[in-house]
Amino acid sequence: MGLDAFLFLCLVVICGLYRGSALEVAIFVAFFLPAAYLFLDLLFRGISIDDKGLSLRRLWGLKRLPWEAITHVGGLVIHNKAYILLTTVIGFFVISNAYRGFAALSNELLSHIDTEKVDEEVRAQLNNLPESKSQIAMPWFAATALIGILLLKIFSFI
Repeated sequence: MGLDAFLFLCLVVICGLYRGSALEVAIFVAFFLPAAYLFLDLLFRGISIDDKGLSLRRLWGLKRLPWEAITHVGGLVIHNKAYILLTTVIGFFVISNAYRGFAALSNELLSHIDTEKVDEEVRAQLNNLPESKSQIAMPWFAATALIGILLLKIFSFI
């Protein structure tokens, strides 16, 4: 994702320096800003578990969930995505298998929560986690397409 954001930035700079049309620059900026935000969000997010509770780190801060605050744990598997759904006294939180080490993370999470708060299907779902290759493939496909566009832009100026 960082490579995609960098390539969009390169396209913005090239179009700006070599008098690209205003629409072209606006389109590349419109794609660069969400890509950069998503990259930063992915870079800073993380989950840590200790004896006191769960810590969810995001780009804009840290959310601490004590074990007592978790009232229900559900699970959901859709195609190749798996989710742990946490209902708490302070809100609803979703943890997806996009997190590194999701299987170990989910097993550790469930070991700290009372069994009556956990849906019966959750443990079965987490034992049969789907493999998600699209999370890796899609950004690389986008990077390949962006490199192609970048090369076209560069060679059109030469």
